[in-house]
Amino acid sequence: MDFLLTNEGLFYTESEISKLAGIPPRALRRAMRILREERIVTRERRRGTFHYSADRSSERTGGLLSYVDSTLMSNLADMKSA
Repeated sequence: MDFLLTNEGLFYTESEISKLAGIPPRALRRAMRILREERIVTRERRRGTFHYSADRSSERTGGLLSYVDSTLMSNLADMKSA
């Protein structure tokens, strides 16, 4: 989920997510099914392949995005003050 949130607005295939996020394909398939059921991730068929993205319309995703944004901003502030 971190991968999709930090790349919010972009769509990726399961194999791309697995490779870029370092998640085994089987574990990713299981997680994506649950995230889709919870309406945190959307799935679209593009060129015959499913692509996934964070579900922007979900209130839960909005909360997760706020958390990621604030964490990134805090980490950047810490780096500047170091």
